[in-house]
Amino acid sequence: MNYQQKIKGLRNYFQKSQAEFAKEIGVSRGSICQIEIGKHRPTLDLVTKIVDVYKINVHYFFIKDFPIIPLTSETAGELTEINLLAEGNEEIQEKELRSDIDKCLSDILNLKQKVIDLEKIKRDKKPDKPGKQ
Repeated sequence: MNYQQKIKGLRNYFQKSQAEFAKEIGVSRGSICQIEIGKHRPTLDLVTKIVDVYKINVHYFFIKDFPIIPLTSETAGELTEINLLAEGNEEIQEKELRSDIDKCLSDILNLKQKVIDLEKIKRDKKPDKPGKQ
């Protein structure tokens, strides 16, 4: 989920119009609109303001599929558990990312070798120019 989806999802979760949401966090409706259509990204200050106003976990903005969990005394225990899961998930994601990068690099090297082989075949198949023997 990207920033525009995160902002819009949060706004919809709290059942706020762009104007209401913007007013509560101290920006213009146009700013929210620009973020939601992908023309601008929210600043760290804006993310911090949203987290403070709506009492949500900042992880919502930075971890894929992190749920919107308003912070209340009832959710504090759940939040601690989710934070621990998120920390473990980051390690898994990093390992998966490294594996994906290694695979991509291997694929690139294989493709490069295929290009070299094809160029060699093309050179070998070219007929000799007349007059050269």
